[in-house]
Amino acid sequence: MFLLRAESPSVRSCARGAGSEGTSALADERTTHSGPDSRDTTEEQRDTRQQRGDEQMRTARVRLKELEAGLQPMRGFDVPKPDLEQYVTSAHLAAHMVFTAETTHADVGDKRVLDLGCGCGVLSVACSLAGASYVLGVDVDPDALHIARQNLASLDGTSGVPIDLVQADVASASFAGILASRGSDDERFFDTVVMNPPFGTKNKGIDMRFLEAACRMSKTAVYSLHKTSTRKHVERKAKEWGFEAQVVAEMRYDLPKTMRMHKHKTLDIAVDFWRLQRIDVA
Repeated sequence: MFLLRAESPSVRSCARGAGSEGTSALADERTTHSGPDSRDTTEEQRDTRQQRGDEQMRTARVRLKELEAGLQPMRGFDVPKPDLEQYVTSAHLAAHMVFTAETTHADVGDKRVLDLGCGCGVLSVACSLAGASYVLGVDVDPDALHIARQNLASLDGTSGVPIDLVQADVASASFAGILASRGSDDERFFDTVVMNPPFGTKNKGIDMRFLEAACRMSKTAVYSLHKTSTRKHVERKAKEWGFEAQVVAEMRYDLPKTMRMHKHKTLDIAVDFWRLQRIDVA
């Protein structure tokens, strides 16, 4: 997997930092004068410093290398199931997804997170290590959930964040029951949804069913991976569901040969890493 274009948290931090220093210098100069402008500038300066402080605290809590290292021991699928389009979410990929969500948008720390199609639980564990207040992983495959439970057990108390695992199908009544049992009709329980859903190669439309379910259950943001060829469709559906969609990074997803149906040792696929921001507050 290679990043072709990424909105790097560190680069964004540097850019805001440079701008903030300029604003601070200007504010210091203006404070020698009396009047509304000086008060406004002082408030801007204070707000800027607060934003920088908050950003530094988030970065200190989540360090990319430590996050990825914590995910390295996680087991993947013993035997991937073609009908479920199961592919392992690598420690590298999961770490970068969650690191970006937290350090750039503060969407993980102290938030309730849903991992849709959690598979072996790598994204769930990543969110837990990044300081989520609660994590729920949902998957239809009992074998995958068995491995996910083993992965959680291997944490050995390194994260005190509660992680629940539930077997359910996105399109089933049991999945709808998750929403009914957590929160009320007028309040969504989960702040953030993270997922690496099926691409819809084997089961056409399953990627959009996952995305719709994620949008339905997220109070604030959804992070997801989708084939670049579906970009316009994702943008259109996101808007339809009340979200503003942004491609955070463009990637080359190198899928290894894990199934007999694969003709090549690896398959290189163009993939978008998305962030969807809710725009209709309910």
